[in-house]
Amino acid sequence: MKSFAEKYGPYGVVTGASSGIGREIARELTARGLKVILSGRDQARLQELQNELQGSVVVVADLGTEAGWERLLQVMESHEVGLVVANAGFGSTGEFGRESLSFELEMLRVNCEIPLRMSHWVEKNLVPKGRGGMVFVSSILAWQGVPLQGHYGATKAYIQSLAEALHAEWRGNGVDVLVAAPGPVATDFGKRAGMVQAKADDAELVAKEIVGALGRRRTVVPGRLGKVLTGLLATAPRAIRIQIMAKVIRGSLPS
Repeated sequence: MKSFAEKYGPYGVVTGASSGIGREIARELTARGLKVILSGRDQARLQELQNELQGSVVVVADLGTEAGWERLLQVMESHEVGLVVANAGFGSTGEFGRESLSFELEMLRVNCEIPLRMSHWVEKNLVPKGRGGMVFVSSILAWQGVPLQGHYGATKAYIQSLAEALHAEWRGNGVDVLVAAPGPVATDFGKRAGMVQAKADDAELVAKEIVGALGRRRTVVPGRLGKVLTGLLATAPRAIRIQIMAKVIRGSLPS
């Protein structure tokens, strides 16, 4: 625990900490000796988590806006941050074009632009120090195109590719990069995306696997269901995987 805190502390930043994977990662980081900057949109949930996690700091920010990013950046700059967890993200389910262009652009900003900005911050602030880490949250959807979640899957493919590249660039500089690619997880994500998840991995166990893999792996597929689905898809040609994912996503739509 001491070595983890020395390498990645004293503060870790977790976006999307209001619920789900982000909330559980914040708890796990606190258990490992870090103080956590909790970023999210739900003030009540964040304050509830702050009361639980000693030394934590709350930043209520909508990262789909420039003002939200500036608010988070100001707090990051004023604390000694050694770990950045780019977890915030959202998606939608249905035929492409069902959502407005403004909705899709907001998804692009939250899912891709914010992790890019956080990566740039890490390069400028942690790489010169020769210590620290960054965790990206991708998805098993990143392995191929995903009909009915086309844009969301594409944002996760971007994250997967960026994280793999930065892992190779920064590992010789003392900064660890990990990308987590979970499958279905029991969080609020499915509700917002308009999905019905018959089975899902537990967010707490997924978070423990993610944090445990930091500094040891490049990519981790946390959760039993995520591993099973990845294994089943691994041997199929990309074109077949696309067809399989189309059936899976279609089956998750409300009847």
